[in-house]
Amino acid sequence: MYAYEEMLDIAYNEGFSVKEMKLKSHSKGLCKGRKIIINKAILDTTIQKRCVLGEERWHGKKTVGDISNQTKVENVKQERFARGCGYCELMHPDKIVKALLNYCTTLQDMCEYLYVTEKYFYEAIAYYKQKYGLYYRCKDYTLYFEPLSVVGSSATE
Repeated sequence: MYAYEEMLDIAYNEGFSVKEMKLKSHSKGLCKGRKIIINKAILDTTIQKRCVLGEERWHGKKTVGDISNQTKVENVKQERFARGCGYCELMHPDKIVKALLNYCTTLQDMCEYLYVTEKYFYEAIAYYKQKYGLYYRCKDYTLYFEPLSVVGSSATE
C-alpha cells in the first residue's frame, strides 16, 4: 500500500501536475489533460485526497473530453471506468483478501489497512459486486462480498 505522498510521486512520474486548492464547485477533484486539482475546501485528510487522486489520475489517462455533464451516457461510462480503475488500484480484491488474512475484522481496520475512507470502501465493494457478482476468486482464496469474508480454495472445492 502507498500513502498519499507516494501517490503524488507516482502522479508526477506519470507526467501529471497536482495542485491542492479551494474550488468553487463541489467537485472533490478535477482533471484536465495532465493537470489534477484536489479540492482542499472539501477534503480534510490525506486518505480522502488519496482516494480522489486515485480516480483523477485515471481520468487523465483514459477520459476523453469534458465529462462533467453526467446526463450523457458516454460521460457516465467514462466516469464509471475511471472510478473502477481507481478502486482496482487502491483496493483491488487481492488487497482486500490480504487485509482479511492479516486479521482486519472491522470496517475501521480494513480502511486503515487499505488507506481508504469508509465511503470509498463501501463504493468499491458495491462496484465489485456489480462487476464480479457475490464473490471473486483469486489464487488460493475466494473473496465473498456479502458478508465480506475470505475462504481458502481447498475449503470451497
